Amino acid sequence: IIRFSSEEEAGLKIDKAHENCIYELLKSESFTAVDALEFIGLPKEEQLKALDMFSGYIRDMLVYKYCGDKEILINKDKSHEIAKDTQMYAQEKLMDILDCAQMAKTSISANANVKLTIGVLRSRIRG
Repeated sequence: IIRFSSEEEAGLKIDKAHENCIYELLKSESFTAVDALEFIGLPKEEQLKALDMFSGYIRDMLVYKYCGDKEILINKDKSHEIAKDTQMYAQEKLMDILDCAQMAKTSISANANVKLTIGVLRSRIRG
């Protein structure tokens, strides 16, 4: 099981400001140009924070899929959604999404084209 310090955990917990971005990345059937521009329009620090929170959500899905214990989730307030979302993905797919989210974070940190980077992440989630 992946454990974090309270400071690290706080960086992975979804806040209201980033909830829509995370929802759009993971669940939206059509990640529109408007959604991409909303993400692209964020300052780099906010883009990276949103990807951290997205990774935290995926981590919670993996933990729930593996052990089914809602008490050890970072986003306990989202436990019902996590339990539901977990059913849509195999463990291997969740690991792939988590890896891709980390690569996206690395790419954005290195000043890669954000629109292309998020497009790759979206295609890996859908693919």
